Amino acid sequence: MSELPSKSTFEVLDNGTLFTALNFWEETEVHAGIERKFLRHSYGTWAWENVKSVLEMMTPNTFELAGPMCTLNWNDGFIHILADYREVQLAYRRYRLRYGGQALTFTTAN
Repeated sequence: MSELPSKSTFEVLDNGTLFTALNFWEETEVHAGIERKFLRHSYGTWAWENVKSVLEMMTPNTFELAGPMCTLNWNDGFIHILADYREVQLAYRRYRLRYGGQALTFTTAN
């Protein structure tokens, strides 16, 4: 696996309606009765309209990455992205103020 960036990969697109970032997740594979965990990642683009909340990463951190991390409650799941929580929170608030939508929810995941 290539080295992941150690800084935020978050960007806002299309007049604030979309965002892009490197997302990551843990995947477990079992081969011959041996369980191995892998940290997978990919770059993606998502619509703010599907985001329900912005969360700071848990402490102690579940993922062993060097860069800033935050989590988005997206549809009925979660997206973990390599991005600064405050930067993402500000972009989410700008989207909600500009385009309306559901109530703001900001919290820390425990």
